[in-house]
Amino acid sequence: MSASAQTTPTASPTTVAQSQYCILVSTGSHYSDTDVRLDYGQNVKNAVVDLQMVHADAAISKLGNVVAALNYMSSLGWECIGLNTLPSRINQATGGYVDSQTGYLLRRAK
Repeated sequence: MSASAQTTPTASPTTVAQSQYCILVSTGSHYSDTDVRLDYGQNVKNAVVDLQMVHADAAISKLGNVVAALNYMSSLGWECIGLNTLPSRINQATGGYVDSQTGYLLRRAK
């Protein structure tokens, strides 16, 4: 009787280069009626203008809703692979956070 173990292939540099990443950034205290925008590296020195991402950013900023923005990006082939929330202001009366910035890390195949 013989046995073999399954192995998970490691990501090679060529595999990693076949993915594109961006962050859907939501700023505010609620999931709706909030400022939603994309960070796709557009502010990096000498960044190449990506018209598809410029249009996607304009579209989601008009939505003002995290769920609608995530659904829109999903329709373009993006998947959410992680998120992080950064608190920015504390309500002195309650001690709870009033505003925060949440980043949804998105990925899609090139």
